[in-house]
Amino acid sequence: MINQITDQLFLSQVLDVLGPEPNQALGNLKSLGITHVVSVCPEPELIRKEAELFALSNNGFHFHSQPVPTSTAYPNEDPWVKGLNQAIDTVNAILQQTPTARILVHCIEGVDRSPFIIASIIARQYGMQLNEAYHIVKNARPIIREHYEWLNN
Repeated sequence: MINQITDQLFLSQVLDVLGPEPNQALGNLKSLGITHVVSVCPEPELIRKEAELFALSNNGFHFHSQPVPTSTAYPNEDPWVKGLNQAIDTVNAILQQTPTARILVHCIEGVDRSPFIIASIIARQYGMQLNEAYHIVKNARPIIREHYEWLNN
């Protein structure tokens, strides 16, 4: 399920893009007006499949792969923080270059990495604390995991 978090930011898991019916998934993206897909999945096979889907379908989406390693560590340790920051920078760059962009950010399950990235962007955009932004994301996508250790950093 793809969840709309703000007018421009959407959140999901990889199966919403590479599910059993990729053409249906592409149709869902189009119906939501999504223009960019930012995958933070770290697995090379998933990256390859997504790149092929978006390249071969000639569907008008802009695909960005910004792998963020899987980690149970606090998000202040490399390479975790490096990947998170690069993904945040990628989304912010898209928003600056294309003010009308509608961006789907997804990771494998859509419960850890991508919610953290979107919450970080919302916090920066609206000048709020990360825990406030996390609650906005959580309200739109109740299945996310809140990492209190992240919110206190």
